[in-house]
Formats: sequence, C-alpha cells, structure tokens
Amino acid sequence: MPTLLRPYYLPPRTEALRLDVTTLGHADSVLFSGTTLTVGSGSLPDAWVISTGPAVDASGHAPDPGVLSGCLFPGHFDATPACLARQDLHVEADYQPGGRYWAIQAAEAALYAVGAGLCVGSCFVGIRRRTDWARVSVRVSVRGGQAAAGTGASQR
Repeated sequence: MPTLLRPYYLPPRTEALRLDVTTLGHADSVLFSGTTLTVGSGSLPDAWVISTGPAVDASGHAPDPGVLSGCLFPGHFDATPACLARQDLHVEADYQPGGRYWAIQAAEAALYAVGAGLCVGSCFVGIRRRTDWARVSVRVSVRGGQAAAGTGASQR
C-alpha cells in the first residue's frame, strides 16, 4: 500500500531541483549510466520524494556524456558534486511536502475504515443469508419427513 496508492492521495507537487552541492549531498544515490545521470530520492529536505527524472541542462536536453564522465574522478568522489554543480543541471522531482503527512495519514485511515466496513457488511449479509437458508432447509426437511412417514403408513 505505501508505494501503490499513498503517493497519490493528494496530487504530488513537481519542482525543478538545481543540482548543486547541497542537493547532491542530500541525494540517496547518484547514478551515471551511459548518457543518463539520475539523482535518487532524498534530495528535498522535509519532503517525501516520489520520483525524480534524469538530469537535464538549462535547455531541457540530456547533458553531454563527455562532460559527465569528466566529472567522475576515480577515487576522488569528493570533487564530483562540485563538478556536476558547475554544469548547471537540474532534475524534475515529484514530491509530497512534509506538511501533508497528517492529511495522507487521515486519507489512508479512512480507506482502511471503508475497507473494514465493507468486510463487516459482507460478513453480516452472508451470515443472514446462511441463517435464512438454514431455516428454510429445516422446514423443508421436517415437512418432507412427515410426508414420507404419512405415505409409508398409508401404503401398509
């Protein structure tokens, strides 16, 4: 439930995050594969980051892979955030602000309450139908038993 519905109880906000040293410092991960640079969630303080897109330059295009690979210094990761920050890159992040925490909790509690109510209601209806069916079944078998006994007695 946490990742299936919860991010969309309230419409997420979208923000373009400039990849500076601070943003990269808050990121959970920085992945470079081929021509794509992806910054993991966690780059917005006091927010639940749902997703981030690939890094793009100011014109919205993917950065030059040569420039990106030039920022990846083997054995010197400390210099990488500063080098990436100089490239003027940004990522689009979909997130839920921290102030929406209790609204999301209330929406989820209401969803669980409705689900529990539907379960209780279906059990109640099922038990009533089964009880009514059992009463009808007992009446039929009692009547059928009397009719069979009467028929057997009249044939002798």
